Amino acid sequence: WWDTIAARSRMENKAIGTNITDRGYYSAPDIFLSGSSDAYLDSVAIHEFGHYLEDAVPAIKRLESQFYKRRTSGQTAEHMGKGYEADEMTIRDGFSHAYMGKDYNGRYYELGSMGFQGVLERGSYAGFDVGKDIEYLDFIIGLLAGV
Repeated sequence: WWDTIAARSRMENKAIGTNITDRGYYSAPDIFLSGSSDAYLDSVAIHEFGHYLEDAVPAIKRLESQFYKRRTSGQTAEHMGKGYEADEMTIRDGFSHAYMGKDYNGRYYELGSMGFQGVLERGSYAGFDVGKDIEYLDFIIGLLAGV
């Protein structure tokens, strides 16, 4: 899928830009980073690059949607909790972090971005152990192996 990303970038003639902000996010084609240390900035970059990949490789978003729907079927969304906006909802399922169950009405998911972050940065800033949910870990490794 790296070839797909490179081809898409050439077709759109856009480079990924980075900016610093109070709370990291992705807004095509830019990644907005936050954090007070290089390690934290790296963690946010991995996470937000996961959202970039959702756009660059449509199969990722399709697979996330299928995985999410299967894992959360019949469960009820609830507020993320203290520190989150009123409309930030999650379905907790058995995910090792509530943020993994967040859904942006099918536009984006937090499955890939959180999983990439948990695997690639070994969880030091992620605050969760991606290895506690073997089914989810298998899903993330499959995405990283090249959808």
